Amino acid sequence: MIISPSHRFVYIGIPRTASKSMNEWLMRYYGGVWYGGHHDYQGIPEDARSFLVFTTVRNPYDRAVSGFFFKPWDDRPRQVDLRVDIEPPTARDIDGLIEGGRRTDAQHATYREFIDGAGVSLLLYFERLPECLLELPFVDPATIASFPHVLERGIRPPGGFTDFFDDRYEEFIWESFRDDFEIAGYERHNVGLADAAKAAMWL
Repeated sequence: MIISPSHRFVYIGIPRTASKSMNEWLMRYYGGVWYGGHHDYQGIPEDARSFLVFTTVRNPYDRAVSGFFFKPWDDRPRQVDLRVDIEPPTARDIDGLIEGGRRTDAQHATYREFIDGAGVSLLLYFERLPECLLELPFVDPATIASFPHVLERGIRPPGGFTDFFDDRYEEFIWESFRDDFEIAGYERHNVGLADAAKAAMWL
């Protein structure tokens, strides 16, 4: 998580929602300090519990695509020549994703775990980056800093969820993360943002 004593905020980074880019932006321009682990959502220090706690959410379908094509950098520098192409999923890959998800109950922590665990009160939409950043009370529209794009190692080919995954995996994502859809206002069979005019949601 990222905490800023000067701007009185706590940012909780949910995996596959531009959290690395958000971390860099907040630390570089808004007094953010690294606290705990990258995706920690518990253990906010006592003196920061009254701060604004916010996070970014992403359509669960697109988040699943991002997760498939993700490849960690580990300790390697973020360089273009170290990026790798990843082949689209095969039917066997999809079988493995479904079975693995069933064994672990979910591929990753749900939004509810992050929101309830950290006391999040503001959701920003990945689909509205970077304009949704203006919803943050400490951001001045006249002087807002440019939002970085942190390079990922896995190269995602063009296309969306329905280009890579079948109906079986769609049903699995819906059943596994239905609460994610509902709490953030996404819709089943809609791979984008249901309300394109919405940049953020206060809880």
